[in-house]
Amino acid sequence: MAEEVAVDYSLNNPDTLTKYKVAAQISQKALEFVAGLCIEGAKIVDTCERGDKFLEEEISKVYKGKKIPKGISHPTTVSPSSYVTPYTPLKTDAEEAAVALKAGEVIKIQLGAQIDGLGAIVCDSIIIPAGKNDGDKIPGRQADLLLATHWANELLLRLMVPPGLVASGTDEEKAKSQAVKPYSQSKITQLLEKVAKSYDCNI
Repeated sequence: MAEEVAVDYSLNNPDTLTKYKVAAQISQKALEFVAGLCIEGAKIVDTCERGDKFLEEEISKVYKGKKIPKGISHPTTVSPSSYVTPYTPLKTDAEEAAVALKAGEVIKIQLGAQIDGLGAIVCDSIIIPAGKNDGDKIPGRQADLLLATHWANELLLRLMVPPGLVASGTDEEKAKSQAVKPYSQSKITQLLEKVAKSYDCNI
């Protein structure tokens, strides 16, 4: 009986990274496609179905003729801001199947592809444009809230990175970076509140 050869799924194997990249490229392409479908009046269930179909079509174009498992790693979900978890309506439920996107609503799109079990899940938040909205401009207070959220997230990402993670630089620069103490929870909260208040918003 022939012995099964163990596959190296670590990043030491260049094929692993290639599969992740292919899955990510497909996922990103599908995300852009689904975002384009999200317009005022579009039914969420139809948008999710079209997103899954697009994912399957794009996945079928890669690694043809090879015995590599591939498919959807995360089904297309289009979640209005009132839903905390990813949302895909049931087509069998008439009330859910009728749910449509409303102008000015913030929605979260999430989906993903996988090649050989190596999945790439992508997501984005967008605002459904109004048919009358000239140039897709967001009205004042809604724009303030979005900008406050965006910059608070950017700040938080930077504050969460542990000090000392310098990719390049002299030994002196690295030592100086490692000597910096991480921000405390209260300091992070103060900085986030400062960003929110600059847009007249509250955390």
